[in-house]
Order: sequence, then C-alpha cells, then structure tokens
Amino acid sequence: MATNRHMLEPIQVGSNVPEEAYVVSDSGTFAVGVATANSRGKELEIIMKRLQEIKEEVGALREMKVKLKEDKAANLGFLYNLLKAYVFVMMLLCVLAYFYRSDSV
Repeated sequence: MATNRHMLEPIQVGSNVPEEAYVVSDSGTFAVGVATANSRGKELEIIMKRLQEIKEEVGALREMKVKLKEDKAANLGFLYNLLKAYVFVMMLLCVLAYFYRSDSV
C-alpha cells in the first residue's frame, strides 16, 4: 500500500511499535509516524515565525495601552477643569444670592 509520508499507515497490533504510538480510529489501528529532521526544522521555522508575530502583537498592544492611558489622562484633565469651572460658578451664584438677599432685607 503506497501512502504519503504524512498519512498514517495501517499496522498490526503487537509489532515493535510502542503502545503510545498507536492511534485507534473507526477504520482501524494506525501507528503515528515519526517526523524527520527536515520536517521538524520546518515545524520549528513555523513556530519561530508565529512567535515573532506574537511578539509584534504584544508590541502593538503595549502601544495601544500607552495611547489609552494618555487619552484617559487627557479626558480626566478636561473633566477636572470642567469640575473646577462648575464649582467656581456655583460659588459665584451663592455669593450673588447672598448679596441679593442682603439688599432686599
């Protein structure tokens, strides 16, 4: 039976293949093939590329976090100034109300 090296080949249970290498499916029992050094190198290359992508994503997330903190600080500064203006207007209204009552009494 000619098979692709990536496909699983049927075996007879009890051969020299270790028990943990067996895969049982509906179509029979198969031995999981051992990856060659070339395919392991390719797998390692794929893993390294994915690791680099993850590092880039982490860098982008850190930049977004810094930008979000800056925006939050800017918004808080605006709200703080708005609150100070509100307090000033309320104090001014209280003073005006006090003097208005003093004149009418």
